[in-house]
Amino acid sequence: MKQADCLRMALAELPQGTMEIVGRPAAEPGVLFTGTFQGETDGRGRMEVYPVFPGVEASFNTVLGTYAAFRHEAARSTLEINHCRLGRVGWDLRDGMSVYLGGRAICPSTVRTAARIL
Repeated sequence: MKQADCLRMALAELPQGTMEIVGRPAAEPGVLFTGTFQGETDGRGRMEVYPVFPGVEASFNTVLGTYAAFRHEAARSTLEINHCRLGRVGWDLRDGMSVYLGGRAICPSTVRTAARIL
């Protein structure tokens, strides 16, 4: 079975245009959801957030669509390690630059430079 078919099956129960957040409740304080956080897609998506230990969270994002966006405030104390398994992921940075990762790429970055994750 192809990876895209596995994604379709895993996200089949979500309505089109839905970005579901599971794991730690969004209202519970944590690392990722400090300040304002928004997620949207034209397809279907799921963000699974798990505490690893105090101050460290793991987030696994599964998205199937042509567009997904995550917006959040910059955070001085946050380090992200991003991996794109299939497709492409990109960031619009505050200084007007954009960064993209293709399938199987990995990239550590600080969250304070990100304005929008595409």
